[in-house]
Amino acid sequence: MAIRRGNGGDNLVKGTPKADSLFGGAGDDTLKGYNGNDTLSGGADVDELYGGKGRDLFIASEGREFHDGGAGYDTVRYDGSIGIILQLNLSGGYSYGWAASHTFAGIERIVATRTDDQITAGSSSILLDGRGGHDRLSGWSGNDKVFGRTGNDTLGGGAGNDTLNGGSGDDNLDGGDGNDRLFGGAGDDMIFVRGGDDFVNAGKGNDTIYGGTGDDTMIGGAGFDSFIFSDEAGRKVVKDFNPDQNDYLNFYDIARFGDNDMQKLLANTKTVDGDAVIRIGRDGFVVVEGMTKADLVAAQDHILLYG
Repeated sequence: MAIRRGNGGDNLVKGTPKADSLFGGAGDDTLKGYNGNDTLSGGADVDELYGGKGRDLFIASEGREFHDGGAGYDTVRYDGSIGIILQLNLSGGYSYGWAASHTFAGIERIVATRTDDQITAGSSSILLDGRGGHDRLSGWSGNDKVFGRTGNDTLGGGAGNDTLNGGSGDDNLDGGDGNDRLFGGAGDDMIFVRGGDDFVNAGKGNDTIYGGTGDDTMIGGAGFDSFIFSDEAGRKVVKDFNPDQNDYLNFYDIARFGDNDMQKLLANTKTVDGDAVIRIGRDGFVVVEGMTKADLVAAQDHILLYG
C-alpha cells in the first residue's frame, strides 16, 4: 500500500497495483489508482481522479472534479459539513447544485453528507446512501437502491425495480413504477406503492401503507398500522392485519361499496383457504391473511370507508 500526495502544484499522482491512498492537494491534479481498492481525494482546484480496477473510494471536495471509477464497484463520498444537491446522469456525467463542478463515470454508489442532502439519480442503476440528516433521495430509470439511514427522509424509486429503505426516523417512501421492495425501518413511515408488483415491510412504528395498481404484498410490522386501498386492479395481500394491535383497513372511493356501505363490503368478501378476500374492483382484490370473513365482521370498527 502506498500513500502519495501532490506537492501543491499541478501533479500526476500515480498508485501501484495494490490498495493506495492518493491525495491531490492544491493545484490541478490527476490521480490514477490503477489496480487495487484505492482511496482518492482531490483538492480545491481542478482535478481528475481515475480509480482503475478494484473497489475504489473517491472523497469528494469542493473543487472541479471528474471521478472515473473504472472497473469494479466504486463509491463517491461527501464528507463536507454542508449538505449537497445533486442531479446525476452517470452515463453522461452531469450534476448540478452545491457540487455543480463534479462529473462522474463508472460510479455505482453515492454516499451523502451527515446533514440534509438532495440527490436524484440518472438513467444508470445506482445506490444512494443518505447517511445522516433529513434527505431527499430519488432513483430514476435504473434499478436503484436508496437508503435513508438516520433522519426523516423522503425516498423515491422512479422507474425500474428499486429497493428503498428508510432506516430510522419518520420517512416517506414512494416506489414509483416497477417491481419494488420498500422497507420503512423504525419510525412512523408513509409508504406509497404505485405500479408494478411490490413488497412492503413497514417495520417498527405507526405506519401508513398506500396500495397501488399491481399485485402487492404488505407487512405493517410492529405498531399501529393503516393499510389504504382505492378502486384499482391487482391483488393486495396484507400479511399481518391485527385489530387488537390497533391496525386499520381503509377503503377510498370503492364503487362496489356504494355510499360507504359496510354491508356491501362484507357482501363482496368471502373466505378462501382460511383468508378473507375482499373484492374492490373488477380485477382488484384485498387478501387479509390469517383472518376469515367472520373475523372481519367482528373487526368492523377497524375497517373504514371513505367516499
